[in-house]
Amino acid sequence: MILEFSVENFLSIKNKQTLSFESASKDNIPDRHYVEMEDGKKILRLACIYGANASGKTNLLLAYGFFLDYILNGFNDLSPTDPIDIVPFAFTQEKNEVSIFELQFYHENHRYIYRLSVNKTQVLQESLQWYQTTQKKLIYSRDETGDVKWGTGIKGAKKQIASMTTKNVTFLNVAAKLGHPVISPIYQDMVSTLLPVVSPETGGLLNNSLRLIEENATYKKDYIKLLSAAYFNNIKDIRVETKDIPQEFLKGLNPETVEHLKTSGYDFKERQGIVVHEFDKKEYLLPLSQESSGTRRFLELAYPLLISILNSGVLLIDEIECSLHKDLLEFFLDTFLDNGKESQLIFTTHITDLMDSELLRDDEVWFAKKQADGSSLYDSISDYEGVRKGASRKKLYEADRFGAKPIISHVLFEKEDLIGTQK
Repeated sequence: MILEFSVENFLSIKNKQTLSFESASKDNIPDRHYVEMEDGKKILRLACIYGANASGKTNLLLAYGFFLDYILNGFNDLSPTDPIDIVPFAFTQEKNEVSIFELQFYHENHRYIYRLSVNKTQVLQESLQWYQTTQKKLIYSRDETGDVKWGTGIKGAKKQIASMTTKNVTFLNVAAKLGHPVISPIYQDMVSTLLPVVSPETGGLLNNSLRLIEENATYKKDYIKLLSAAYFNNIKDIRVETKDIPQEFLKGLNPETVEHLKTSGYDFKERQGIVVHEFDKKEYLLPLSQESSGTRRFLELAYPLLISILNSGVLLIDEIECSLHKDLLEFFLDTFLDNGKESQLIFTTHITDLMDSELLRDDEVWFAKKQADGSSLYDSISDYEGVRKGASRKKLYEADRFGAKPIISHVLFEKEDLIGTQK
């Protein structure tokens, strides 16, 4: 589970920003909102990010998604001369090409700290530490020359890992691939939590849902159960029709694209969902393409929801409310909190009613704010003093108490100017 994630100099994030899952509340917390570790820390399972458009809400999700994908897959994805796909903060005269990341997390109830400093060509610094007891200990550290320092008592194939680690991939990735007895289990745990950022533009989710329904009877049962509980109680079944993608289409694709699809697990099949409705004890078949956008969106989100619950993963959803009624969104969050005890969810939204619901606590509500220099700053309601317990968080937000409300001015056009633009 994530304790906190920090990032510096990436996309709209200039100075170090930290998203923390450590409970900041002294009140009693409903059990479903947190997991208590053996060291006494209570780790929250939700983080909701509000903010104006272009404030940096999505960029925090993208930063985490990039970081995890890079450290876990760089060895497979990059040749020794390939650039690292970082995007440093752009709005500054003093160019800084170094992005810095830090992840504090738990593996088998021990706390770990992984730090990474990287530019477009190489890893400049990398380290992994852990708390075996209450004292922090080094597992390894690596500098920009490639030299590696190991912690006391850490065993394994050290020289072989160092010799195979190119400058543009992480030592952690290579050590895991070579089966290092300490690092490999940590890596495998992180891999199981890796899920791509889900946005309204994310493609393939519906096909993944249909594939899961087609191949796994248990998941199909879970999907129907979710739909029935979410006010779609007239849906009794989902059938899947599958056919191979035409070879003529595949021949027109770049060979590298085809190979990437294969390694990603794509099975080169087209799937059509048929939804079975029941009214007055009679069944009616309707293609999924003719269902409401809300039904299709919920079916899409059900896929990462079930996967994150099963694997105790970290689910990242941008604009979670897209095509969903507020009640359906609350049902989604309720379902997440009631299942998968160690799964975590980070999402962005504009639905301010959630602030006053019982679904979100103050330390789970975050704000993204655009600063005068174009950079993003993030803080939580729990960072503000004087917020009364019974006060409406929604009204405080709308009154700009948290400094994250969009500021929009009126625009008036002169009629003569508008006429002058016509052709």
